Amino acid sequence: MNRIWWWLVDVLSRALDPDERAAVLGDFSESHEPAPQALRNLLGLVVRRQAVLWKNWRPWLALVGVVGILGPKLLHISGTLLFPVYMDLRTYRQHGVLYGTGLNTHEEAAVLLCQGLALLVWSWTGGFVLGSLSRRTIWVSGSLYFLFGLLPLLLLLRSLILFPRQFLGLIYRRQGSILLLLTLLTVLAATLLLVPAISGVRHGLRRLALSVPQAGALATATLALIAAATWTGGWPHAAVIRWSGGTWDPSAGWQDRLLTFAIVSWPAGYLLATAIFRRDKTAAHKRSA
Repeated sequence: MNRIWWWLVDVLSRALDPDERAAVLGDFSESHEPAPQALRNLLGLVVRRQAVLWKNWRPWLALVGVVGILGPKLLHISGTLLFPVYMDLRTYRQHGVLYGTGLNTHEEAAVLLCQGLALLVWSWTGGFVLGSLSRRTIWVSGSLYFLFGLLPLLLLLRSLILFPRQFLGLIYRRQGSILLLLTLLTVLAATLLLVPAISGVRHGLRRLALSVPQAGALATATLALIAAATWTGGWPHAAVIRWSGGTWDPSAGWQDRLLTFAIVSWPAGYLLATAIFRRDKTAAHKRSA
């Protein structure tokens, strides 16, 4: 048990600066302080240090803009992208035929490709901004952000723990559609959300901003993906209208899709604005010198 306490002390101490972390752990080692007491003292120190860091606007922008806005919307978009795949698998398993979306194979592939690439870029860009804005508060904002990506897996594990008999019964009766959906959501979230987001956070922690050419290229690619995702996102709705002879129109309109995609693309605009500001500031200093 004592080993677990000291492991918690070591993990929590990583929220401190390297020099301060080494000094604190050295003091604990020399004083032979009990592990629970050392953990309480360290927790108080970390809270005080974090309170100072959160007086800056950057961690709050990361918390609200990336964790609060970007995370839930990206998870929703990933679920919308997965739904036709889930319906295909469930319908084929139950009836031996594919679920009819009204799109041909090439159109379905184009929709998945455009939406998937957009999710990859949005996830990486959001992770980069999260890392560059959070810096020493990344252990708070990063944990909350990745919690959204792991939400399907957490729901699956919770259901398996709380309702094991019900889930075993679904599998036995070959009616595990909920289990299948949660599994697919987990795989999709890990592939399209977590992996690029982790890569973006790592790059963002190493550098605060991109150069103007890099940010400009990222913004251009983001605009192109917004246009492609907005355009192809309306294909399933248009297919339903054709199939129903115009009597059923579930489409929310391209304006709503465009607004959603523009909201999740704000990190690309932020990076471009930051790069331009840093370039102009550097040029002004050179002229004054």
